[in-house]
Amino acid sequence: MKNTILAGASLLAFAIAAPAFAQDNQTTITQTGVSQDATATQTGTNAQATINQSNNNNTATVNQAGDGNVTGITQTGVNGIADVTQDGEDNLSTIGQGGTGNDATTDQDGTDNISTVNQTGTDGIANVTQSGLQNDSTVTQSGINNVATVNQTAAADNFGDRNRLSDGTDGVGGDLVRGNFSNIEQSGSDTTADVTQNGELNRSEIIQTGGDAEAEVSQTGIYNNSQIDQTAGASANVTQGGAYGDNNSIISQTANGASATVTQSADSTAPTYFPTNASLIVQNGDAGAVVSQTGQQNDSNILQTATATGSSASVTQTNLLGSLAADTNASTISQSASDSLIAVVQNGAGNTSGVLQAGSSNSVYVDQIGDLNQSAVTQSAGSSGNTADVNQSGTDGFSNILQGGTSNTATLNQGGLGNDSFITQAGSGNNATVTQTSNGNLSSVNQNGIGNTASVTQGM
Repeated sequence: MKNTILAGASLLAFAIAAPAFAQDNQTTITQTGVSQDATATQTGTNAQATINQSNNNNTATVNQAGDGNVTGITQTGVNGIADVTQDGEDNLSTIGQGGTGNDATTDQDGTDNISTVNQTGTDGIANVTQSGLQNDSTVTQSGINNVATVNQTAAADNFGDRNRLSDGTDGVGGDLVRGNFSNIEQSGSDTTADVTQNGELNRSEIIQTGGDAEAEVSQTGIYNNSQIDQTAGASANVTQGGAYGDNNSIISQTANGASATVTQSADSTAPTYFPTNASLIVQNGDAGAVVSQTGQQNDSNILQTATATGSSASVTQTNLLGSLAADTNASTISQSASDSLIAVVQNGAGNTSGVLQAGSSNSVYVDQIGDLNQSAVTQSAGSSGNTADVNQSGTDGFSNILQGGTSNTATLNQGGLGNDSFITQAGSGNNATVTQTSNGNLSSVNQNGIGNTASVTQGM
């Protein structure tokens, strides 16, 4: 038996026979039994619809236009599919589905949007689109092959309502935000989370537990804050930008095969007293991290630890205001691993780079072009195939390379002004080349054991 209830038909008949009244819409549908199907269409004003269907071929479609929209929909049973469309103003939608073929689509257009989707089972799909003012979205999925897609667009609300944290900061208990907030939690393997936020106070949180998970976040607005936590082999891709561009990204990955890519950009004409781009990536396992930052005050920290065999890290930072914003680029990378590779490129202004590796087949390349450079590279703890190459071209210089153990090579080129360089290598195939072209030069090379070659050229 197939039950189809079109709520509102009797109200329409009443409206034809009676004088016009403001519509105080309300619909409640409860179905238990096999091939359920429920459709509620309410146009204007204080609409509410609650649909509760239990087990087997569930389908529920609610379409509400105007004013006080609220929706329910609980389906615990097999073939799912719930579709909610609400058009203006006080929108709220809750979908709960249990069982196999879940499919949920929520589309809310303007003003006070909130959406919650809860799915259990395999092959679930949650698609939430919210447009205009205070979008909130929460998607919770448990099971394999689940997909969650959230699109949020918020109009200007003059920077009101925030709490945030983790760590786009602000304060106390965090979150709230109001003006694009998305929370996705997925447990199970082969899950995908995709979040796009356009607006002002964007905050996205994605938590994925399970292998082969994918997370993609794209944020354009005033304050962009993204937090991704992944356990098991997973990939995370974060893109942040905007006119003001106070971008903050935190990615935590704890498993082999993880990869993280962060791209942050900001307006070159914005004031210089706030942090533009900040990225933190923590990886525990065989992992790769790539960070690209374009703005005024770039800060990147990559930490790869424990069994991170074969890990690689790359950071590129570009300061749009050059020497006008001296307190800019900083990059710190720490790897405790074998087969590691690190490349850092910083363009312009107050450069600082870290890099600490412990492991075997190490390589480090740091390229800082211009301004207040500093670089310290340490490769140690039973190191092996070491290579460190630092190229700093101009102004305040200083580099410190310390390598311990076997096939060492260290090359430094510094141009102009305050130059300093120390290279210390202990053991085996040593080779050190330092070229500093003039002004305050100082170079010290200390090599201990076997194939030594050292060449220092300073100035003309």
